[in-house]
Amino acid sequence: MNRKQRQALFFLILNLTCWSILAFSGLVLYLSGIMSTVYIIACAGCVLWSSFMWLIPISKRLRSRSKALMDERDITISKQCAFAGYISIWLFFIVIGIVLWFTDGPDGTVPIGAFPVLLYLGMGVFAVVTNIASLILYKNDTDAIEGGAA
Repeated sequence: MNRKQRQALFFLILNLTCWSILAFSGLVLYLSGIMSTVYIIACAGCVLWSSFMWLIPISKRLRSRSKALMDERDITISKQCAFAGYISIWLFFIVIGIVLWFTDGPDGTVPIGAFPVLLYLGMGVFAVVTNIASLILYKNDTDAIEGGAA
């Protein structure tokens, strides 16, 4: 496992942990009937954090300070991971729309509190899919073997 795979695995575990904690605490707050502003602000912070996380590997400032160089292959893999994340978000919202249509019907209503929850779930799906795509793309890349022939 090379450095990029370890980094993707770390971010995957970190994202799953953060989103699981937020989902569990949101469920507890929803079932208790107390939805506070602090929870909504925490979820918004988590959304911002995960939405800009894919920019970290391709930012020039961080690349100039790091010892390891980032080549075109790494930038291409980062862009492909972001694209896979965007596709997963679209599929997520399409599936949610179809499910809401069949559960509530054309005359049904959806509570207003469901929309921020769907946004948070969509960002969680984006973060997890980009990390899994990064793991898969670096695993399939035969040029990324560390210590190999130069």
